[in-house]
Amino acid sequence: MGNNFLGEHRIKRKVVSILLGMCMFFMFIFGGCYMLFMHTIGKLNYVPDPGQIVINGNYVEEKNYDPITIMDNNGKIEEIQPASPEKVAEIKQNIWNNIHNGAEKRSSEEVTNILLIGVDKRDESFPGNSDSMILVSANRAKKTVTMTSFLRDLYVGIDGMDTYKLNAAHAIGGAPLLVKVIEDNFKIDIDYYVSVDFQGFEAVINILGGVPMEITEEEQIKANEYIRGMNVAAGLEVNTEILNSYGSLVLTGKQALGYARIRSLAGADFQRSNRQRRVLGAVLESARSASFLDITSIANQVAQYVVYNIPRENFMELLMEIPDFFSYQWTSERIPYDGFYEHYNIGGQGMLVPKWQETINQLQTRLYD
Repeated sequence: MGNNFLGEHRIKRKVVSILLGMCMFFMFIFGGCYMLFMHTIGKLNYVPDPGQIVINGNYVEEKNYDPITIMDNNGKIEEIQPASPEKVAEIKQNIWNNIHNGAEKRSSEEVTNILLIGVDKRDESFPGNSDSMILVSANRAKKTVTMTSFLRDLYVGIDGMDTYKLNAAHAIGGAPLLVKVIEDNFKIDIDYYVSVDFQGFEAVINILGGVPMEITEEEQIKANEYIRGMNVAAGLEVNTEILNSYGSLVLTGKQALGYARIRSLAGADFQRSNRQRRVLGAVLESARSASFLDITSIANQVAQYVVYNIPRENFMELLMEIPDFFSYQWTSERIPYDGFYEHYNIGGQGMLVPKWQETINQLQTRLYD
């Protein structure tokens, strides 16, 4: 009887020891993963929101006094005559009326808005124009994620300054000013931003092993023009990584960047924003199936290129929600909305002028209701 009791006791002790050992092993593994991830987060370029936005006093507005033309979705080109001084004054007054006396800015605890900024920055002399601006909006109540492109030629006001193309806001005051300008003009609350330059964009795509994309023959030709230009600027052989075919392809980082920058085909910047959202969608689809360690590895490799203002605790909270966000219904659109804008030649530049009330009503409804 006593021997049986002692035998059972020894067996239980062994089982408990094995279970404790397994628990310690998994705690070590998961703890190590957590520490690795936190180490990676620490390496990223977190930039806290400034108390005061720093303005680039050396900014010179881009001028183009060539005839302004637009290309419709059928490839038809039409020249836009300069707007009269009276019309320009009216447009500017409408912008300031909207900023100071327009709709109330909306926000919700159920909605997180993150602005993804692709920066055309060639050197350290200034922050660079924002070549791509995509608002990713996750609505937990509706279980939706909306990707909204803001086109670079939108005509907006920078409070306390003047009216400009939207992409100039980043060149004047970096990501903080761009966020404020979108909030002021379009009456939505932006929680965070994530900014990446062309080098970072290429790096992310290459680390993911490329992105699958369906491209046309016209897009192949135009993408190659951008790729050759990037190669010349980098001192590489001019035809490095050009696209040798079209159709269903897996694009490298450089090829994806060339593709995303196309704006001289039918649809112009409207279709370019669609291409940018398609590339982003393909990147997110790749991330959907990536493991925690894969995501950590990717973050570790691209850390030097990414700038963001998401505090660590909020970063971790959002990270935990990613699986839920991937299960939501995803939609993609752009501003200006069809029928809610006019195209003008103002000061020698093609400007997209929104119909403010209609645009804001639709955007707020899409994101919040």
